[in-house]
Amino acid sequence: MIQVQAQNQPEHERRGPAAAAPRLEAVRRLTSDLQAQIDEVARAARAVDGGVTPFGEHKWLRLIRGDDRCAALVLWQGAAVVGAAHCDIYHTQAPNRPCRLTAELVVHPSYRGHGFGTLLVQGISDLAHEEGADELHLWAYGNLPTARRLAERMGYASERVLLQLLLPAKRLPAPPDVAAPGSGSVRLRAFEPRQDADPWLQLHNRVFAGHPEQGHWDASDVQARLEQPWFDPQDLLVAEETGSGRLLGFCWVKLPRDETLPGEIYIIGVDPDERGRGLGQLLTQAGLARIAARGRPSAMLFVEADNAAAVALYAKLGFARQWEHACYARPAASASIG
Repeated sequence: MIQVQAQNQPEHERRGPAAAAPRLEAVRRLTSDLQAQIDEVARAARAVDGGVTPFGEHKWLRLIRGDDRCAALVLWQGAAVVGAAHCDIYHTQAPNRPCRLTAELVVHPSYRGHGFGTLLVQGISDLAHEEGADELHLWAYGNLPTARRLAERMGYASERVLLQLLLPAKRLPAPPDVAAPGSGSVRLRAFEPRQDADPWLQLHNRVFAGHPEQGHWDASDVQARLEQPWFDPQDLLVAEETGSGRLLGFCWVKLPRDETLPGEIYIIGVDPDERGRGLGQLLTQAGLARIAARGRPSAMLFVEADNAAAVALYAKLGFARQWEHACYARPAASASIG
């Protein structure tokens, strides 16, 4: 367990809203009670940060079921949770792919400006050393000024930019029959968990080979999503080769239970050997039509800013930038409080 007390803070940062020394605790699994307390901190942050959420889903799904690859750092002030970080370690055998720890963090708005963010980043650094990570990657969702300043002050540099795009309802296409032929020898249909789970996972990992977060999913990563209350197999569209039934691509639509929220093009991919046939646009249009059919007010998706082809396609479809999320990186060996 990591314990970081107030004496690790610079003298000018020790003042805070409460007198008790902060305590940082590392856990491998989030209990329902601890999850609820962190959720309350995240909700308070969203309310003052323009609606941007401080955490992604990938680490959270691993943390709620318990996973040796992940840890949550919980920042306590007395009996109250005032901040947290979700961390994931990525080990790799490739010589040009260093082991890295990625993290995302939040501090309750009432406790900002008193060094609590610094404590969390130092705890992340300590965890990286324990895990033998070579690099540290910190996500700043919304790339807000406070997060940029903290990253820059601690020697991190922007490494990736992820765009969150929004499409208004008036630009959504009309719902098609997803069982109808898609393009010649290609047929679109809904996902069938029993027969498709394994080949879908294999295709997913081929599509995202080398991707920092999605490149090495296992069956438990898929199952965790199939068990979420928002999952509906009708919302996971697969493109298959007629005759052989081989999966060529997919478009997974995520529809939150709150019907006032946008539908999301959650994951979309085309077999690398099948690219250039227009399957990406076909699947995107089918996913958007599915969102329209479910009556959502808009559609949303995430895309890497340097994926020029995808960014151009989404701009052509009418998507506009809603948020910019940044990943800041630095070598783990040099990560320390300045």
